[in-house]
Amino acid sequence: MIKIMIVDDEAIIRKGIKLSINWAEYGVEVVGEAKNGVEALTKISEFEPDIVLTDIRMPVLDGLGLTREIRENYPHIKIVILSGYDDFDYAKQALKLKVEDFLLKPVGSEELIKLFVKLKEQIEVEKSENEAKKQYDQLKPIVQGKLIKRIVTNQCTQEEAETQAQPLDLSIRGPFYQVCLVEIDNYDINEQDKFKIFHDINEMLEEKVGAILGDWQGSQLICLMNLEQQNKKMIIKTYKHVQELIFQEMKDTVTIAFGYVYKAFESIQDSYLEAHSALQEKMYRGENVLLFYQEALNEVTEDVLYSSELNQAFIEALKLTNKQEIRKLVDQLFEEIMEKAVSYTEVKALCIRYLIASEQALLDLGIGKLESEVIDDINKYKTINDMKAWFEDKYYGYIERIEQSKNKKYQYIVKAAMEYVQEHYHVPITLDHISKITYVTPNYFSRIFKEETNQTFVDWMNHYRIVKAKGLLKQDRKAKTAEIAEKVGYNDYKYFSYTFKKYTGKSPREYRKE
Repeated sequence: MIKIMIVDDEAIIRKGIKLSINWAEYGVEVVGEAKNGVEALTKISEFEPDIVLTDIRMPVLDGLGLTREIRENYPHIKIVILSGYDDFDYAKQALKLKVEDFLLKPVGSEELIKLFVKLKEQIEVEKSENEAKKQYDQLKPIVQGKLIKRIVTNQCTQEEAETQAQPLDLSIRGPFYQVCLVEIDNYDINEQDKFKIFHDINEMLEEKVGAILGDWQGSQLICLMNLEQQNKKMIIKTYKHVQELIFQEMKDTVTIAFGYVYKAFESIQDSYLEAHSALQEKMYRGENVLLFYQEALNEVTEDVLYSSELNQAFIEALKLTNKQEIRKLVDQLFEEIMEKAVSYTEVKALCIRYLIASEQALLDLGIGKLESEVIDDINKYKTINDMKAWFEDKYYGYIERIEQSKNKKYQYIVKAAMEYVQEHYHVPITLDHISKITYVTPNYFSRIFKEETNQTFVDWMNHYRIVKAKGLLKQDRKAKTAEIAEKVGYNDYKYFSYTFKKYTGKSPREYRKE
């Protein structure tokens, strides 16, 4: 349905035009009326008409003034002017404003119908074309992104790429090529903002450096530059403008990494991989910078920096809730990381390895549970200082968990009993043993332990031993069940097997096999 608005200072004319024709029969709806141009402008924003039929002489704001406002603010609206025989000068001005038609009063129904049917057909064609263009504009970045991804990963020949680029109006004929990666430093950017950034920088980069934007890979946007000449100063200037634009509009900073410039189409993949390598330097150079590929960062595996002594030191500092010692150990680790310029991937692997070992230590103490989101968390941090702060905060969080556990205020005898089991779990322990080291009767100890922990001492001790047994079953796959049983304080391996299945739902053999 096409929508029209009637604007005339005479109510009888507005009513006559509205009621003299069965507009619905022609697919037209009169959505509003106005007695002058000012009122019409208010209602246009509310009703969004496709056509405005307006008198030329009106108080407050006449038809010409209204036409100028519509042309400036609503260029898609069709305008038809109504005038008297003595309005020739007005008519000339109206034609200069490119109105659709100029009708003399009084105007007949047949003339109006003929004109509006014609305008309706034009509007429907335009809407169809606009919708097609809108769909094309929405799909183009997706198709373009997939093409660039195939090019930079060497999945198509130059001939294939040019064939696919032609309907997208893209040029990939060189003679020089360079890939860069634009990475949003704010990891949590949403899809709507990504879409806006894409369109904001697409026109700038296409015009200045012949860049074609590819897919978003997480927080990274691939750019393939189709260069006519090698001009590093111009490229730097252009991408600094990109950084400024994104910061002004989104309040986000971006780090941009570049591979080498190549003349051969087949070398685009090399430039892409070099840009990835250059981006790793962000860890040491910080955010909101331009990074140019020089040479790969040192590939130092985590095994080179991983130290079982340092790992044990972290665990001991945790048990003692010693934040000062934790800070010292973190400084020691990251000083070595920076000294050897370890790659981003290796630093992540190293941090995760230490953290998982420490979380397991907390679990062995009966405190909390393993945090599966550690890997997701670390991926948010791209600079060495941010990763160090996050790593240190994780340990402080572990200490808080230990202190919260202590805040439950287990009585001394319960803590003493737990510590004794943790040190002597590998030998048989009875309530009489515990009674002697805590200086209370077995019955009193049992009651206090149950009140403080909500479980019996035997259940707690069995659970602790089974946790230790699970570790031994993993470590020593050749050890017999009887040997494992003895190492965790069970003289009777059958009773150990029964207890193991009770707490885990599997026999020792089933657990090891699984």
